[in-house]
Amino acid sequence: MMYDDRWARIPSLWKEELLRLSIEKPPGIFVNPHPLCQHCGEPVLPHEPRGQVVNAIMHHECFFRSVAGSVGHQQKNCHCYGKTDTSELGMSKRDAARRSLAFYRSQHEGISR
Repeated sequence: MMYDDRWARIPSLWKEELLRLSIEKPPGIFVNPHPLCQHCGEPVLPHEPRGQVVNAIMHHECFFRSVAGSVGHQQKNCHCYGKTDTSELGMSKRDAARRSLAFYRSQHEGISR
């Protein structure tokens, strides 16, 4: 019998949905149909840009923050540089990620990729 590679050719997001649908849930239990972002814990909606590392699905801005760091880190004002950055206190993780991406873009406008 030849190796059946149909499962390997299915995109990972579809696999997740197929597996989710194949597991029976008790009646009355709400199941969120959207994967949760591994950074902020909010649902990643189909129309939102996303980043994916191995099996971790994240919003685009959350993925960026996991790579570039917070605004304080980009400004070298965080504990990594012996300083204390309190600019993200009271912000949600997603809002802090949006702020990090916006700051990076503001500092690198006009630079070609």
